[in-house]
Amino acid sequence: AMLAENCKVKVFVRFRPFTLHERSLGELETSKKDLVFTTDRRAVINNTEGGAEVFAFDYVFDEAMTQADVYHRVAKSLVEDVLTGYNATIFAYGQTGSGKTFSMFGEDVDDETIMGVIPRVTKALFTAADDMRARDNGTTCEIACSMMEIYKEEIRDLL
Repeated sequence: AMLAENCKVKVFVRFRPFTLHERSLGELETSKKDLVFTTDRRAVINNTEGGAEVFAFDYVFDEAMTQADVYHRVAKSLVEDVLTGYNATIFAYGQTGSGKTFSMFGEDVDDETIMGVIPRVTKALFTAADDMRARDNGTTCEIACSMMEIYKEEIRDLL
């Protein structure tokens, strides 16, 4: 079943681009036939027995989607909510090497084309805070951030 459009909890899945190391192994075609994107909301994984498993999400990002695409679909509306006083959370989940760090930080936080969600959110928040202060000298802004890691049932504060 499709997830409710008006639900505040959204589930996105991202299939990151292959790394340089993965490309050097030359097994890309084998991997590609096992995963099929049927729409922007469904991913089908073909199993070895000839069957298939279909998964539905609020949105599926294939390996061709850019870092900017991910930010605009996942985080931009959350930034707008935060600027009106709401709290927001982005929860990145996946096995080691699945692309969490790639999606959240990117390959270079200073390069607009490959920076991830966190540098884009940070830039948007501080730009908005500067704009608010420029419009009204009495405006103050407080920005707080938490980053936690859950690994092997242990919670670690990353800041």
